[in-house]
Formats: sequence, structure tokens, C-alpha cells
Amino acid sequence: MKITSIVLLTSLVALTGCATSVKPEVQPHEYAPIANGWVAWNHCISSGAVTPDIGALGTRYILSELGGKTYDQQRLDQEVASAAAKNRQVDTAFCNVMAAQVAQQKQQIDMHNAAVARDQQALQNTFINNQPRQVYCNTVGTTTLCNGM
Repeated sequence: MKITSIVLLTSLVALTGCATSVKPEVQPHEYAPIANGWVAWNHCISSGAVTPDIGALGTRYILSELGGKTYDQQRLDQEVASAAAKNRQVDTAFCNVMAAQVAQQKQQIDMHNAAVARDQQALQNTFINNQPRQVYCNTVGTTTLCNGM
């Protein structure tokens, strides 16, 4: 597996999280490395070198990254077919590196989601605690009991 394929697939796995109005275009020299990385990743999945969960997550991350770009689907399909015809072996070192990166990306997403949930809960608690409370008081004899809601 070429280093360029590893580097490109690594960059595809990283979710940018930045929204732009114009999608960047895949450059002509990028199609072959993308295709090689895609074929290699699918070899990792089909050979069992990565767990099904990691395989599915990695595939979702790659497709998400690719979905944020403009590209020629027919050209990419041709490059994938060409890469698949040339590359029929599983590079376990590549699979291990990619599986670790996918797991790391999942951890980062999970930590982000947990932080968002904490922030939402804190905001909700602040809103609830700052609401004016209605207090009801009942006097029975000489004793007055009040209840705030």
C-alpha cells in the first residue's frame, strides 16, 4: 500500500465539521489515491482485519468526507475499478492504522456529543432555576405552610 493512499485515506477519515457554501472540488491527481484508499479499506473490511463496527464507521466517515466535495462520479468509479483490479492483497499494517484512527475519531465525536449534552443540560438547569416561582401559602390556625413551584 502506498503511503499516499494511507495519507489520503487518513485525511478522508477526519471529519472537518466546517460548513461552506461551495464544496471543494476533487482535483484530477486526487482520484487515484482516493480510489486506492477506498479499495484498501474495503479489503480490510472484507478480510475481517477490522471489526464490522469499525468498518462501518470508517466507511461512513469516508463517505461523509467525500460527500463534502464535488467530484466526477464516473471517473471515481473507473479509478476504483482500476485500483480493485491491481490491489487484491490486504495490508494488515494499513488496516490496523486505519482502525485505530477510526476508533480515535469515534472517541472525539463521542466526547464532543457528551460536551454538547452537558452544555444543554447546564443551559436547561439555568433556565429552570431562574424561572419565577409561584408560592402558595396556606394558613391553618396559627401555622402557615408555603410551597414553591
